[in-house]
Amino acid sequence: MPFPTRSLGRNGPQVPAVGLGLMSLGSIYGSAGSLEDKVAFLEHAHSIGARFWDTADIYFDSEDAVGEWIRRSQNRDDIFLATKFALQYDIAAGTQTIHSDPDYVRTACDKSLQRLGVDTIDLYYCHPISAYQVEYSPFALEIEISTILETCRELGIAIIAYSPIGRGILTGHI
Repeated sequence: MPFPTRSLGRNGPQVPAVGLGLMSLGSIYGSAGSLEDKVAFLEHAHSIGARFWDTADIYFDSEDAVGEWIRRSQNRDDIFLATKFALQYDIAAGTQTIHSDPDYVRTACDKSLQRLGVDTIDLYYCHPISAYQVEYSPFALEIEISTILETCRELGIAIIAYSPIGRGILTGHI
């Protein structure tokens, strides 16, 4: 069953209104299982109509898992594929930095293309700056009471919600 679609920004492509955030697929919140488990999850997501997949180079092996699913399924054209660059964590130091100089962006993009096993990325955006990505769930409704939503609509800026099921709380797994 296809999801309803929306225009991404003022003049962007039509994309599913509900996206699949893949940060957890990269084991950010703990083990997400084996590569086989991850590919099976992506196959299930595809089978139920999830077509807007959002990952990032910093989500550990998330891009690799998506790339493996694409290689096995040969369904690349079914997916609106978004990935992000710029954020880097130094786990030992507990710090994060943002890199956006041209050389870094070219290198990061080439690496993402390689991990994903694709020639093109549908939305390649700076993490977290270019499109407005915001937590939006029953537990995080700030966007509804601020002027951010109105401003983004006025300026034609895409809004991409993350953790719409409350960081997993609503799944019963946490």
